[in-house]
Amino acid sequence: METAVLLCGHGSRDPEAIREFELAAAALRPRLPELDFATGYLEFARPTIRDGLAILAARGGYWQSRECCSRQVMSKTICLGR
Repeated sequence: METAVLLCGHGSRDPEAIREFELAAAALRPRLPELDFATGYLEFARPTIRDGLAILAARGGYWQSRECCSRQVMSKTICLGR
């Protein structure tokens, strides 16, 4: 099983906040070249966390929770590894 990273942001209605998050994601991607990588937002922006999980699933990944995630994030995700 390969490991993937879904970098999750809260999201914002402020376009500058979204740009800052995307810049952070762009800086992180080259530091993790061996990992599949996607981003997702909890609300107010696209792609959503659900969309980010779907992107990873389309590349052959699946969702497996191993870490403690907030209930808010978990309520926005779907199980992709049926």
